[in-house]
Amino acid sequence: MKYSLDIIIPVFNEEENILTTLKGIINKVKINFRIIIIYDYPEDPTLKVVQDNFSDSKIILLKNKYNGFNGAIKTAFEIINAEAALLYPADDHENFNLITKMYEKFKE
Repeated sequence: MKYSLDIIIPVFNEEENILTTLKGIINKVKINFRIIIIYDYPEDPTLKVVQDNFSDSKIILLKNKYNGFNGAIKTAFEIINAEAALLYPADDHENFNLITKMYEKFKE
Protein backbone atom coordinates (compact mmCIF):
# COMPACT_ATOMS: atom_id res chain seq x y z
CA MET A 1 0.00 0.00 0.00
CA LYS A 2 1.26 3.46 -0.87
CA TYR A 3 0.86 6.02 1.88
CA SER A 4 0.54 9.77 1.53
CA LEU A 5 2.94 10.37 4.41
CA ASP A 6 5.65 8.40 6.17
CA ILE A 7 6.18 9.71 9.72
CA ILE A 8 9.70 8.88 10.89
CA ILE A 9 10.27 8.68 14.64
CA PRO A 10 13.82 7.94 15.82
CA VAL A 11 13.81 6.52 19.35
CA PHE A 12 16.30 5.88 22.10
CA ASN A 13 14.82 4.94 25.48
CA GLU A 14 11.55 6.79 24.78
CA GLU A 15 9.38 4.33 26.70
CA GLU A 16 7.85 7.15 28.78
CA ASN A 17 6.90 9.21 25.72
CA ILE A 18 6.10 6.92 22.81
CA LEU A 19 2.63 5.79 23.88
CA THR A 20 1.29 9.35 24.14
CA THR A 21 2.99 10.31 20.89
CA LEU A 22 1.64 7.38 18.89
CA LYS A 23 -1.89 7.72 20.26
CA GLY A 24 -1.86 11.42 19.44
CA ILE A 25 -0.71 10.82 15.88
CA ILE A 26 -3.20 8.02 15.29
CA ASN A 27 -6.10 10.06 16.69
CA LYS A 28 -5.27 13.45 15.15
CA VAL A 29 -3.68 12.89 11.74
CA LYS A 30 -6.34 12.92 9.03
CA ILE A 31 -4.41 11.61 6.04
CA ASN A 32 -3.21 8.19 4.93
CA PHE A 33 0.03 7.71 6.87
CA ARG A 34 2.47 5.14 8.16
CA ILE A 35 4.77 5.47 11.18
CA ILE A 36 8.35 4.22 10.95
CA ILE A 37 9.99 3.89 14.36
CA ILE A 38 13.78 3.63 14.06
CA TYR A 39 15.63 2.14 17.03
CA ASP A 40 19.32 1.55 17.77
CA TYR A 41 19.26 -1.60 19.85
CA PRO A 42 16.74 -4.45 20.26
CA GLU A 43 16.64 -4.12 24.05
CA ASP A 44 15.37 -0.52 23.86
CA PRO A 45 12.36 -0.46 26.24
CA THR A 46 10.51 1.72 23.73
CA LEU A 47 9.94 -1.35 21.57
CA LYS A 48 8.10 -3.27 24.29
CA VAL A 49 5.73 -0.35 24.86
CA VAL A 50 4.94 -0.24 21.14
CA GLN A 51 4.57 -4.01 20.81
CA ASP A 52 2.37 -4.28 23.91
CA ASN A 53 0.01 -1.50 22.86
CA PHE A 54 -0.21 -1.55 19.06
CA SER A 55 -0.73 -4.24 16.48
CA ASP A 56 -1.43 -1.76 13.71
CA SER A 57 0.35 -2.55 10.45
CA LYS A 58 0.77 1.20 9.97
CA ILE A 59 3.47 1.15 12.65
CA ILE A 60 6.79 -0.33 11.58
CA LEU A 61 9.71 -1.00 13.91
CA LEU A 62 12.97 -0.77 12.01
CA LYS A 63 16.49 -1.37 13.32
CA ASN A 64 18.88 1.49 12.63
CA LYS A 65 21.41 0.27 10.05
CA TYR A 66 23.87 2.94 11.16
CA ASN A 67 24.30 4.68 14.52
CA GLY A 68 22.42 7.40 16.36
CA PHE A 69 19.96 10.02 15.22
CA ASN A 70 21.53 10.78 11.84
CA GLY A 71 21.80 7.08 11.11
CA ALA A 72 18.12 6.67 11.94
CA ILE A 73 17.21 9.30 9.38
CA LYS A 74 19.37 7.62 6.74
CA THR A 75 17.86 4.22 7.55
CA ALA A 76 14.31 5.55 7.25
CA PHE A 77 14.97 7.33 3.99
CA GLU A 78 16.19 4.07 2.48
CA ILE A 79 12.72 2.53 2.86
CA ILE A 80 10.20 5.37 2.64
CA ASN A 81 7.90 5.22 -0.35
CA ALA A 82 5.20 7.70 0.56
CA GLU A 83 4.51 10.88 -1.32
CA ALA A 84 6.06 12.83 1.57
CA ALA A 85 8.07 12.13 4.73
CA LEU A 86 8.16 13.90 8.07
CA LEU A 87 10.63 13.56 10.90
CA TYR A 88 8.74 13.69 14.21
CA PRO A 89 10.20 13.75 17.76
CA ALA A 90 9.21 10.84 20.00
CA ASP A 91 8.56 13.22 22.89
CA ASP A 92 6.42 15.80 21.07
CA HIS A 93 2.96 15.61 22.64
CA GLU A 94 1.66 18.95 21.42
CA ASN A 95 1.92 19.25 17.65
CA PHE A 96 -0.14 16.33 16.33
CA ASN A 97 -2.60 18.68 14.64
CA LEU A 98 0.24 20.30 12.69
CA ILE A 99 1.10 17.08 10.87
CA THR A 100 -2.00 17.17 8.67
CA LYS A 101 -1.56 20.93 8.14
CA MET A 102 2.08 20.45 7.10
CA TYR A 103 1.10 17.77 4.63
CA GLU A 104 -1.64 19.97 3.17
CA LYS A 105 0.87 22.82 2.81
CA PHE A 106 3.24 20.42 1.07
CA LYS A 107 0.44 19.51 -1.38
CA GLU A 108 -0.10 23.18 -2.26
